[in-house]
Amino acid sequence: MQDHVPPEVLNALPGAGGSLIALLWLRESKARGAALWAAGSFVAYYASPVLAKHLTLNEGVCGLFIGLFSMALVNKVFEVLQSLPLGQIIQEWISKRLNG
Repeated sequence: MQDHVPPEVLNALPGAGGSLIALLWLRESKARGAALWAAGSFVAYYASPVLAKHLTLNEGVCGLFIGLFSMALVNKVFEVLQSLPLGQIIQEWISKRLNG
């Protein structure tokens, strides 16, 4: 069966699985959960070969753990972005540039 599956898909599965497992602990809406899953899978797909090379581990193992822990990181980034008063910051920056 693995002969018919592209290697890119096989490389992405551990990270996507790790991200899916991490979703079990996050209480988020479906849309935000899907975005977190996609972001965690994306980070795991691109970061696992680098980490596997430096730690001399299997890419699948690295992808699984990166998928698990990148979900927590991405979720925290979303929370910080939501707590920032971006409208006020942008408005102050613009008024400083125009009035300065």
